[in-house]
Amino acid sequence: MSARQVFTPGQLVIGYGLLTALLGGLAASPITTLIVLNVAMGVFYLGNFLFKGVLVAVGGLVLGWLIYAARAVRGESAGVAALLAHQFYVEDAYNAVVVAPARALARACGMFDRNEIDATVNWVGRETGWAGQALRRLETGYLRQYAAYVMVGVLLILVYWVSR
Repeated sequence: MSARQVFTPGQLVIGYGLLTALLGGLAASPITTLIVLNVAMGVFYLGNFLFKGVLVAVGGLVLGWLIYAARAVRGESAGVAALLAHQFYVEDAYNAVVVAPARALARACGMFDRNEIDATVNWVGRETGWAGQALRRLETGYLRQYAAYVMVGVLLILVYWVSR
């Protein structure tokens, strides 16, 4: 060993080369080192939930070692082959739990947008156009007519103010 060699945390804690000897090429990844350290730390605290997590982690490590390092599992087992081919059915579960409800919600929001929001906006546009058609007769361009409208408005305000 040279003085400049860099050690991974797993090599420093567990001992140089032990992880590589046990797991072969899998030990080169930092995630494998972290998994092994988590399992090792979890052994000291065997709470109910943590114990189950440690068992799952150890099972995953053993399965990974059997598949990749020892080449013991090659897919002859139909159940294991299907499980591995479907990536432990994580995608199927994600589609059922997250994607399908999100798509249903998006469809419902789209229908609400088309049927309610767009209908309301179209109604406001129609009514504004109708009001413009009705009020356009009032705009003639004659100054005397505009002065008469102002005079009628002022008289209505005065009548309201005096009658209060």
